[in-house]
Amino acid sequence: MKTKEVVSIILEAEKKSNVFNLKHKEKYLVWPFYRMYFFYEYLNQKTETGELGFKASKINISRFKDFLILLCNSKLHRLFYRQNKDNLIISTQRYVGENEIYTKDLKDLSGDNFLDISFSNRFIFRDGPIYLDFIKIVLKLISRVSHYFFNAPNEVKHFFSIVDADKSCEIQYKRYRIEYSLWFFIYDVLIKIQKPKRIFLTDGIYLSPLIAVAEKYNIEVIEMQHGVINKYHLAFHFPDQKRNTYFPHKLLMFSDYWKSKATYPEGTELISTGNDFFFYDFNKDKENKTILIIGNGLLYNQFLSFLKLNINFFEKNDYKITYKLHPAEIPGWETRYKELKELNDSKRIEVITDESSIAILIKKSEFVIGVNSTSIYESLDAGCKVIILDLQSAEYFDDLIKSNIIKKKNPLIPISTIDFDFTQTHKQTIRFFDPSNRELIKTILETLKP
Repeated sequence: MKTKEVVSIILEAEKKSNVFNLKHKEKYLVWPFYRMYFFYEYLNQKTETGELGFKASKINISRFKDFLILLCNSKLHRLFYRQNKDNLIISTQRYVGENEIYTKDLKDLSGDNFLDISFSNRFIFRDGPIYLDFIKIVLKLISRVSHYFFNAPNEVKHFFSIVDADKSCEIQYKRYRIEYSLWFFIYDVLIKIQKPKRIFLTDGIYLSPLIAVAEKYNIEVIEMQHGVINKYHLAFHFPDQKRNTYFPHKLLMFSDYWKSKATYPEGTELISTGNDFFFYDFNKDKENKTILIIGNGLLYNQFLSFLKLNINFFEKNDYKITYKLHPAEIPGWETRYKELKELNDSKRIEVITDESSIAILIKKSEFVIGVNSTSIYESLDAGCKVIILDLQSAEYFDDLIKSNIIKKKNPLIPISTIDFDFTQTHKQTIRFFDPSNRELIKTILETLKP
């Protein structure tokens, strides 16, 4: 079952079951918080791609050392006294050098007038943010124990029956519903103490309890685009739904291209502010026969199979292969990806973690192979010849495939020289990314919600 089929089933079931009527404190919508978690779980159940989603790093908090590392790096004590900052920024862990790529401009233009909060990338901490990992683990432990004492609402049971979901989904829903309530309480306390004037975030749908609290106190919430958006991405695609209580007031986007890619909740203001980390000058001066494979932790096994199937062809025809790991794959990859490590150690390919940015790799690569990644669009902007593997979510690029801008390849069929012939197809496209509009970002920082 393809992603678009799964999305269609979910959207239809949401209409029939009225799950969007479920509310916390009779006001705040709770279904959107669980929606993406269910989406990934349902994909696991209905596709043959194996387990989708990055496996969490193993943290044994019963071990005293792990407990101290987590507690010390979290810096949670700073949340319990007011920092006197106007801007609360919920940042990601996507760094180029010392700069977090989605929030750099915000932080530069805010001076020191911001409080930075984050969740770690596989238990790796950086200076600056206050990490909520300790709280997250505690809340998950509470939900794991307490979900036995609650029943799933009839609307949710009806939804699961329509989509024919496994019984485990009901348990999953109850746990996330409990976590929603707990996060709402935590964020309520945080906002009361810190009193921010604005909240900036990414991955907003996972932070919908915070958005709900912001609604309670009439605080503006602004989300920064952090990846691909389309009508198959249920963190952004909400047909016939209003924005209230779960979606940000404003969405800062890479360019105008993305404004029409999904049906955003009614009432969301879409603003193109660009991002220098994704902006490239179109450049056809590439290193010949260089292939960049952009890893995807969701589909690692399929990528590895494709690589093993074609490695002899690549070597025979003098192609240089670089395999760029997704940031979430990097911690501990040598242990988890043993076969990939063997290919790297034998010099048959070069695996890149974070020692070289994706931007540098894209600029010098003649060909790019991948699926469902922001970097695919970056590669087109930089003049690369792109091949999409026909795996889960390849339909994200149907419009560009139909326009002969990129090629789609069955990963089970050995690759050939014809696949690398872009004589009739390769052309410059519209721009998917604009440079950062710092003046506009500055205006947003200086304008308060009425």
